[in-house]
Amino acid sequence: MIRLFLLVVGIFITSQINLLAAEAGMPQLDPTYWASQAFWLILIFTLLYLALSKMFIPKIKESIDDRENKIKDDLDEAQKLKLIAEEKLKEYELTVKEAKKEVLKTLFVSKNKLSLEIQNKKKKLKKR
Repeated sequence: MIRLFLLVVGIFITSQINLLAAEAGMPQLDPTYWASQAFWLILIFTLLYLALSKMFIPKIKESIDDRENKIKDDLDEAQKLKLIAEEKLKEYELTVKEAKKEVLKTLFVSKNKLSLEIQNKKKKLKKR
């Protein structure tokens, strides 16, 4: 209902030769200037559209694409480094495990060797 009212009022206002406030010096409402206003409106918005579509939007798109590629590269590198870190951790754990085995072996051998020496010394003491 409101749209119909506004449409009727708009048609009534634009169909009048003597528009409201046109005599008071508002060239926007004077139909003699509408052609030049339409020309400049179309020209300005066309230039604005061309400037945006040919200059600014490609730069923005390139920047977004570069950022996306950098993020992908960083994620790939992080994944590779994660795999390398996991391999190094496994190597470290294996080295620690082998070192513990070696320490236990050395302790066992040393303990046996010391036990034998103690027994030998006890035997020598008993003989004396």
